[in-house]
Amino acid sequence: MAISPLSQTKENRRHKLEAWLSREDGTRWVGDDGRFLRLDEFMFWPQEIKDAEAAYFAVIDAEYEAEKAAL
Repeated sequence: MAISPLSQTKENRRHKLEAWLSREDGTRWVGDDGRFLRLDEFMFWPQEIKDAEAAYFAVIDAEYEAEKAAL
């Protein structure tokens, strides 16, 4: 069974976030130490990491909304 275009755009957004969470290049926030992040541990992240994740999610969510509107 083929995946619907809407489901694919949701998966693309999810994969982008998961890739960001596991990035090791130190470019996610000032002082990024390359740690692997898990969303289920969000409540334990320092605020600067929460802020960086929220900013990145806003970018990929806007991309998702644009792709969704184009369907």
